[in-house]
Amino acid sequence: MFIRNLSALMDVPEDLIDIGPVPGRGAGVRRLTIGTPDLHSDPATVWAQRIAPLAMPGAVLTSVRIGRPGAAHTAPRRRPPREHRRSHHPRGR
Repeated sequence: MFIRNLSALMDVPEDLIDIGPVPGRGAGVRRLTIGTPDLHSDPATVWAQRIAPLAMPGAVLTSVRIGRPGAAHTAPRRRPPREHRRSHHPRGR
């Protein structure tokens, strides 16, 4: 998607739109940035005050995830070492 097209669709100046890579992810995942970051506000406030009025009037964020995409999943459960496993054999083997 081109920045010029997004600018036209959202009626946001081109210089306030950036599309870039997401660290640790492939080219199929991109980060869309609209505006300049405000480090002193939470994402929901920035959305409500700066982004939604220009780009998506009436839209409300219902949740915000901060961090690396895909990092929230849990690791697969590991089996204990062989000497700590219990036998499920009926004779206790």
